[in-house]
Amino acid sequence: DPFKKLEAEGLLHLHYDAIKSSDNAKGELHCYYNPEMSSSDIEREIVSYEAILVRPKEITPLAIQNGANLKLIIRGGSGVNTIAVKQAKDKGCIVENTPNQNSIATAEFTFLSIMELLCNRHFHKATTDTYAGSPGAIEQYAGSELYGKTIGIVGYGNIGSKVANRCAAFGMNVRYTSRTMKAVEYEFYSSVEELVSSNLENGATRW
Repeated sequence: DPFKKLEAEGLLHLHYDAIKSSDNAKGELHCYYNPEMSSSDIEREIVSYEAILVRPKEITPLAIQNGANLKLIIRGGSGVNTIAVKQAKDKGCIVENTPNQNSIATAEFTFLSIMELLCNRHFHKATTDTYAGSPGAIEQYAGSELYGKTIGIVGYGNIGSKVANRCAAFGMNVRYTSRTMKAVEYEFYSSVEELVSSNLENGATRW
């Protein structure tokens, strides 16, 4: 539920009631779903909106300017980097996001990419060749192990911490850098430069 954070904080009902009771709404709340809208489409259509929920689409300063009735912008995901936050706040428009809603999926995708890049076991090719009845020499499918490798994680937030735990579960040496040291067993470095330097100083392989 993309509104889980807002509802938990009591914000969803606050915004809903404020919008529904406005002069423009006349006691009714109409919802429109259009995932095909571009940022330029939003700039034109937003004039009649009091609230808008977007995921990757950009809410530009022009869209904020055109949104005469706009009171609430929700970014379905972490961060608000696609929203013209300053212009929204200057206009008195509330900007919210929904962090943690996709952090597990993002961490899993990141870990999948790590396995693909570091293990390189040619799983897809081996499967395709086997089903085709023409598997090649086993050497061409040889890969590597994650166990014992060192990974540096920049930022230990919702996603970074989940990636770290998955890497540790596979026996990787986890190092991280963050604005503050966390109460975890992984090695902490105060900057990206120190993190990279420690990797090279210890003779680890750069992947």
